[in-house]
Amino acid sequence: MHFLKPLLVTLFIFSLFVHVRADERPFPYTYTSDVLKKSMRDFEIHTNFRVGRENFYSRIENRLEYEFGVTDKFQAAFYLNFQNSTSENTANNSYDSKFEFKGISTEFIYQLSNKYTNSFGFAPYMELTLNTREVELETKLILDKKIGRSFTLALNLNAEYEWEYNPLPEKTEKELELDILLGGSYQATNNFAFGFEARNHNPIPDGKGLEYSSLFLGPNVNYRSENWYATLTWLHQLPALKKSEDMPNSNIILDGQERNTVKLLLGFSL
Repeated sequence: MHFLKPLLVTLFIFSLFVHVRADERPFPYTYTSDVLKKSMRDFEIHTNFRVGRENFYSRIENRLEYEFGVTDKFQAAFYLNFQNSTSENTANNSYDSKFEFKGISTEFIYQLSNKYTNSFGFAPYMELTLNTREVELETKLILDKKIGRSFTLALNLNAEYEWEYNPLPEKTEKELELDILLGGSYQATNNFAFGFEARNHNPIPDGKGLEYSSLFLGPNVNYRSENWYATLTWLHQLPALKKSEDMPNSNIILDGQERNTVKLLLGFSL
């Protein structure tokens, strides 16, 4: 847990400088079409906790994000990515822990339609991640709608392509991942909202077809003040739409996915 100290120090430092309302993010997994206005800036801390595979496994993913409004409709962001994982080593009845720097990312969102002034919101999204052995390119189509004054519904259609480079003569590993995310949030008070998130995850290794199709569902809560917000979702894995070929007797995917994931997103205006 040595990573918690620098994370808490960073959180404290940035909390000293916040002074205006943070951007709206009612979901930690599902994006909305909202973007920062020109010259506005936010700092976000993403913490994703994953636990429960066939054998003991837990992982914490941290992303530190600085985002800014380029224009009133175009937003860019920069990330630093870290990961700490612990897995069971069945060969010698022990646990292996590993802390990794997972590279840098850059993100771009362009708002084509605003859900407050149009019938629905729409924004394309692109994210590029670079590491020493991996390259990831992720695209999203973000759609959302305001239903009445209190309910927000958001849908993300994601496609992510990964390249993992191996030493010669091994070939580069390639994989396409298709995700569908759905979120609904009810604004109960000026500061508090609650709802749900759902995720369907579909990995397609290069030349091998659909590996499995996992499904997740869980509750979501959101709190926001004038200068910061926090949103939390717990996703529990449901019976798979397509089982893993490596675990045909299991209704859920435990070789490549976890039983439970919990994500906390903290955002601060700068």
